[in-house]
Amino acid sequence: GGCSFHSILKYRAAKGKRQRNDEGSAVLRRVFSFTSLVKALILFFRMEKKLWPIVALVILLLALAPASLVASPKVSLDLPALDPSLGALESALESESARFLDELNDNLADVMVEKPRLMKGFGDAAARGTLVPWALGDSVLPSIAFGLGATAYADPLDWNAGARVAGMDESSDEAVGAAIEPFVVAAQYPLDRWFPRYYASGSLGLMSLSTDAFRLRAFSLGLSVGYRFPGKSSGAFEWLGVTVEGGADVAWSSFGVFFKPGRVSQTLTLDEDGSGPLEPFDSTLSVDPEVLAALKTRALAVTGAVSTGISIIDAITLFGGAGLTLSAARSELTLESDDEVTITGPLAALARSDCRVRTSGAVCSGGESSAGFFLEGCARFGAGALSLSVPVVWSPARSFGVGLFLGVNF
Repeated sequence: GGCSFHSILKYRAAKGKRQRNDEGSAVLRRVFSFTSLVKALILFFRMEKKLWPIVALVILLLALAPASLVASPKVSLDLPALDPSLGALESALESESARFLDELNDNLADVMVEKPRLMKGFGDAAARGTLVPWALGDSVLPSIAFGLGATAYADPLDWNAGARVAGMDESSDEAVGAAIEPFVVAAQYPLDRWFPRYYASGSLGLMSLSTDAFRLRAFSLGLSVGYRFPGKSSGAFEWLGVTVEGGADVAWSSFGVFFKPGRVSQTLTLDEDGSGPLEPFDSTLSVDPEVLAALKTRALAVTGAVSTGISIIDAITLFGGAGLTLSAARSELTLESDDEVTITGPLAALARSDCRVRTSGAVCSGGESSAGFFLEGCARFGAGALSLSVPVVWSPARSFGVGLFLGVNF
């Protein structure tokens, strides 16, 4: 009885604010997606300058739990359509083919393997591979560079890593992997017009290549913001100061090879009327499948780095630095096929559509979140507006990455 109308409004507003906050937290934690990454980066730019790195890191870490890409492999069979008047024959075909399909799936179950260390190796290689463009160093002018990068991962990465890989067989499970970014565009733009000494960097990697023997698809995207502390110059030498940079990268890749395991045939005895007067007949289903075995990886990395550099007569620039990356990655070895089944015998004349057999699923999978320290360096050779850069990234006892980029300043 003593509550005023103003008090009621304040209570409802506070309650609605708490509900909105709870709903917002649930949405942020729901999925690992590109949308959540974009939202985080937008919020990153809206925060006060001193809170930018902390807020961005907290929001992006909510996504560090990637789920499995696909389920265990299964074989499915699309039977040919028959005339509607042959309903009994169609039922007999479904019954006979079901036993054939169960046998195929039972055989496929024997292909399942457990390689968690190998899958982790390729996932971590993909995450560490996104660090190569980070080592390019900063530029006081707007710049763009085109190049490629490759990263090798092993736990531990030592002189015996090559021997361990060479000695691997079907029973081995080593934490080794590799990642290749065949085509990468890296750009940098000074933000001094709006925020003195700040700059924004980004990289985009794309590749889609397919032949009769293999198929390669890759995508990566990285965005970061850095702050540049000024340096000093003395004659032909210039110390470029110190830069502090933070951002995030996502990467996805699929590398597969095609192979033919051999023709599979099954003769079906079809009896349309069971114990009736019609004689059963035999027809054969055969297929020579072409299977794509693909290694698929997905990775998200949140990175912070500090670097410095020196320039000699504006022609040779050397950068060096160190950083910390938090990543979540997953790899899967999948089998995929989609082939037409050849029908011989009386059933071929009755079929009104194709018969197809499909295979889809993962033979093995694995991955996890991790944190790692890395060292970075780059040698840049310039002539006018053009430059050639060789970035290198090394995570002690874990990974080594290198790239080659041709750049231009504007």
